[in-house]
Amino acid sequence: MRPSKKDRHWFRLALNAAESSMCKFQHGAVIVNSGKPISVGVNLPKFRRLDSITYDADFDKEAERRRSRQETTHAEAHCVLKVRGNLRGTTLYSARLRKDGYPGLSKPCASCRQIIELSGITTVVFWDGKLRKLRIEDL
Repeated sequence: MRPSKKDRHWFRLALNAAESSMCKFQHGAVIVNSGKPISVGVNLPKFRRLDSITYDADFDKEAERRRSRQETTHAEAHCVLKVRGNLRGTTLYSARLRKDGYPGLSKPCASCRQIIELSGITTVVFWDGKLRKLRIEDL
């Protein structure tokens, strides 16, 4: 899929959100449904175990092990967890802000991909040298 002008707008909002991250690598995420943002998240230092607030699901064991060792809660997970509901048919925008002010690689990791997929989000927009828009099954 090709990113639209609206996709660029929402991606910029995710980049702006990343500015408020307290982490060394600043990431932001936005979930949009029917042209309206329904959740904004940033990566945060891990204050509590992510396991205690994620969906009760059968996660891939390797991704679960990596997630439990992470020192931050990723922006995508933070964004999904703030909604805590069915996100079927929505789009998630994931952005990383580099120190030079430009976007950096922001493709969701395997752990976040599982959370995104289980939540019902169908499309993800991210940066990997250019803006990409993929269905979750193609991620």
